[in-house]
Amino acid sequence: ERTALKMCKGSILDIGCGTGGNLAAVVRKGSAIGVDASADAVEFAQTRFPHLCFEQRAVPEGIVDELAHADLVMLTDVLEHVKDDFRYLSELLAPMRPGALLLLTVPAEEALWSPHDEAVLHYRRYDPPRLRTVWTGLPVRERLFSPFNSVVYPAIKLVRWATAKTGVAAGERETDFSIPPMPVNAALAQAFA
Repeated sequence: ERTALKMCKGSILDIGCGTGGNLAAVVRKGSAIGVDASADAVEFAQTRFPHLCFEQRAVPEGIVDELAHADLVMLTDVLEHVKDDFRYLSELLAPMRPGALLLLTVPAEEALWSPHDEAVLHYRRYDPPRLRTVWTGLPVRERLFSPFNSVVYPAIKLVRWATAKTGVAAGERETDFSIPPMPVNAALAQAFA
């Protein structure tokens, strides 16, 4: 098994890669690795994107070498699942080399808290000042701070407001996840593209 680990090195490291969609969107082929704590997610990601490398690893202790060599570290919608986000980010940044980039995304606005957040095991949502405090005092320089999903933000805000008021999630398994009707799904895919 150690041989397999050595073969999966990459200049792009996706921490908490889940089912691999974000890494596949960034890397068509090349030197990249996705790591996740879930064996099921890693297996699914490897099946979906066999040209990329995915592994189940402990974070951060199981990826120190990869952190030290990565040009880009992706931490997309992971930090809100960690109880101590300050410590977690500090432990990830410590082995990273100077000049490496960190792509960090988090769910916006505590006001959007809903049963969905509880179902997907979030500890928090972030507003800009709260997010910036996570790296205050750490050896990082903010390069870009920007919202995304802004096209669908009004719809998300409406759904979250309704689910917070009713206490009932809008989708499956007490989350807001569901596949919308085909025309709506096609419009959303176009908006995100």
